[in-house]
Amino acid sequence: MPADWTLIFPMITGSTMAIQAATFGAGFFSFVTGLPILFIVWMIMSRGQFDFTSLTNAEWWSYMGGFLGNVYMIMMCFLIPRLGGAIVLGTSVVSQLVTAIILDNFGLLYIPQRPCTPLRGIGISLALLGNVGIMLASLAYERRLVAALPREEEVKIDCSVAEEVVDATNSIRPSSVLETDAEEGDLSIRRQQQSPKHNEANGSATPALTNGSIRNSQASPPSNHVLSIPIALPSVLDWRLVFSVAGGTCLALQAAANGRLGLVTNSRPFAALTSIFLGCFPLCFLYLWDSNMTRTTDFRRIWKNGKWWMFLGGQYGALYMLSTSFLVQRLGTAIMLGVSVTCMLFMATVLDHFGVLNLQRRPATIGRIVGVLMMAVGIILVAIF
Repeated sequence: MPADWTLIFPMITGSTMAIQAATFGAGFFSFVTGLPILFIVWMIMSRGQFDFTSLTNAEWWSYMGGFLGNVYMIMMCFLIPRLGGAIVLGTSVVSQLVTAIILDNFGLLYIPQRPCTPLRGIGISLALLGNVGIMLASLAYERRLVAALPREEEVKIDCSVAEEVVDATNSIRPSSVLETDAEEGDLSIRRQQQSPKHNEANGSATPALTNGSIRNSQASPPSNHVLSIPIALPSVLDWRLVFSVAGGTCLALQAAANGRLGLVTNSRPFAALTSIFLGCFPLCFLYLWDSNMTRTTDFRRIWKNGKWWMFLGGQYGALYMLSTSFLVQRLGTAIMLGVSVTCMLFMATVLDHFGVLNLQRRPATIGRIVGVLMMAVGIILVAIF
């Protein structure tokens, strides 16, 4: 199949999805803010006229796009802080591409059938290997960050003695403070060491006490040294990665569902609008539960200190939904998702390398660059052949 000029759209939307991931973590607000744009586009393209009887002709699963997107978003929010972004995003991308290949090869869910030719198979293999290379390079970088952290000497003491020391002085402070820089949009955990002068000012002449041990203050970094560490040290062998694979599969199925709904109703903007609208309800429930029951997120602080660009995630998501609704039937899920994912990873590499949008700076390693190039070459082969 010759290259299609519409490939420019998944390239653009894939790049914006990388920016969305960096700027807007609140899924509910991301969905809600995308609704007005899709509604305006739908009204303009339909000129206020729509045949609602066509809704009964669509299969039930074509309305599941919003819920499938919810599954992916919830899985990412749950797994990334626990396993690390590199391994979670890497496995989800692999599952996206594999699911898209299966849908295209067998023509499932009314996707136009595109058999896997030898050159197409080579391209898919290159794309998968490139993604694995990116994942392993990012994983190795995160492990080097953890290994580079200064190790403090520990002297074990009796817990009863420790309690007496605390009661006697009432001035022992932890040697380090974990904090998150929410005002600047940096969600990485930072460890800030306190200086010996701080302990002296509080009348404490004893070393810092943590978990029943005395830490040698001479082994600590200088007081003005701030370390940015990963939220979690990822593990390649973890049973929870099954949920990451399931989330990636749901994202590929979402594209197929939106494309089918847009084809049956003859209105791609309506399909994208329906997907985001239905996806708002589960996220609204989770938002109310988080803000009223667990209170783990300080939403007032976010609204007060959040940067303006942090609230553009919904617009990026709306563009992505429109692009999938229009192009899945034309290009196929493998090409559509492959181009989108490749551009997303390329943009993510650029953002990480320069530390744009208050991201923690992660230099682009050779392995990561080679992985992105392999994915680009592989997707080009898939698109052409």
